[in-house]
Amino acid sequence: MICPECGSYQPNGIKFCGICGVPLSTDESVSQFFREEIDQGELALPRHRSPLFFLGVFLGILILLALIGGIGYVIYKAVSGKPQGQEIAVEFREENLKGYRNDKLGLSFFYPKLWELEEMEPGREILLKLELRLTSEKLVTISGEMLDPDITLGGIEDIEGHIDELIKKDLGPSIINLPRERGKEEGENKYELTSLTLSGCPAYLFSTEIIAEARRYTVLYYFIVDSDILYILKGTAPTDIWEETSQDFMVVVGTFKIERPEEGKALEEIP
Repeated sequence: MICPECGSYQPNGIKFCGICGVPLSTDESVSQFFREEIDQGELALPRHRSPLFFLGVFLGILILLALIGGIGYVIYKAVSGKPQGQEIAVEFREENLKGYRNDKLGLSFFYPKLWELEEMEPGREILLKLELRLTSEKLVTISGEMLDPDITLGGIEDIEGHIDELIKKDLGPSIINLPRERGKEEGENKYELTSLTLSGCPAYLFSTEIIAEARRYTVLYYFIVDSDILYILKGTAPTDIWEETSQDFMVVVGTFKIERPEEGKALEEIP
């Protein structure tokens, strides 16, 4: 029962309101309640929803979440800065090129005819050492070294750490323009390496500028990991003429091919 005077709820069957003392009757209380609700506006009774309504709401939520996830993924790929599995493609005319091939390593590439190729005597752990030179300032070096088994067993982190040490050892304090840091390890900076793919192998790209003999040079590295061998392709030229030199360097990079023979087979047996 509802008291028509004070609006309080009262137990059924009592004759007087326990709050304000007004006499109560069942018919009067109910009619008074409906009169007040109607005076305040149209009486809206609860409406039962169809199961299809709730199904539609559920599907709408799923679609919204999928859209949010898709947008987030696109943004992540746009800002991640590390293209995975990117192959290098270059255009060249073979009549303007010479070819190099090392059957023992299953390695081959092309280079411009104007460049002079010199093959140096490799060391104990160095399997290959080549130098391509156009002038005294335009230089490409290609080397291959056996990776320590501890490095290969350590996985990507150890390989990247080894490459980081090679860069520091090769360039040292001559670096003047560093890419952004990949992070810090024991207080030392680690250089930013871009991941890609060359000749079907995982590879890394690193670029910087150095000062040598009072001139600014651009240096570009490609590190190619072929199982237990690390190939290093390094191009160097004065920064002011780097653009024209880099085109020749990219011919070497784009045609660099590794065809390691299967165990017990010579390279010539591979079609």
